[in-house]
Amino acid sequence: MLKVDRVSAGYGAITILSEVSLELSEGETKCVIGTNNSGKSTFFKVISGLLKPFSGAITLNGINLVGLTTAESVYENLLLGSYVSRGKKERRRSLEFIYQLFPLLQKRSKQLAGTLSGGEQQMLAIARGLMAKPRVLLLDEPSLGLSPLIIQNIFNIFNTLNEQGVVILLAEQNAEIALRASSQGYVLSNGKVVLQGESRALLQDGRVEDIYLGKMEQGIT
Repeated sequence: MLKVDRVSAGYGAITILSEVSLELSEGETKCVIGTNNSGKSTFFKVISGLLKPFSGAITLNGINLVGLTTAESVYENLLLGSYVSRGKKERRRSLEFIYQLFPLLQKRSKQLAGTLSGGEQQMLAIARGLMAKPRVLLLDEPSLGLSPLIIQNIFNIFNTLNEQGVVILLAEQNAEIALRASSQGYVLSNGKVVLQGESRALLQDGRVEDIYLGKMEQGIT
């Protein structure tokens, strides 16, 4: 469904990503993990169209994505996520689902989004993405600033979304959280995929910890 083929990208003359590839099929959740400055956020910017790659291809159901472009209250922010045609048709149902998932957002529905706490703003950003009824959901550090209970609630819905055919790709610095929530993982280091495989296997792979501790970098086989 989503295919990233040997993508390289960066800023100006500086290369951040070097020939990164991955594939996701309908109903899958995969993760990209790595330390700060490993290239995770740059990778997500490229997939979402915020940054044009130097080379490589990105396709969704065979359609080339490279080159495509992309002071409200909490309630208005949620409505922004449903402006696409898929979201408009089920706006009320989606809003009810979001409020069940994040009851705090319903309590804050008339509050200015900018006055929310960091964790609450993270919840709002995820909820706005879900309002669009996406086929592919990209989540960059979804656990950042959230309490363990909220994190668990968010990750619990991934299975439900997968059953509806939604593809989920998440980037996380917290390797354990990401790997437990996904079927397959990719480990980035210095902009390259140095490890990949089933998440269960990577959880037990000591090389992942070595990468996070800076003991092992590129060239892993």
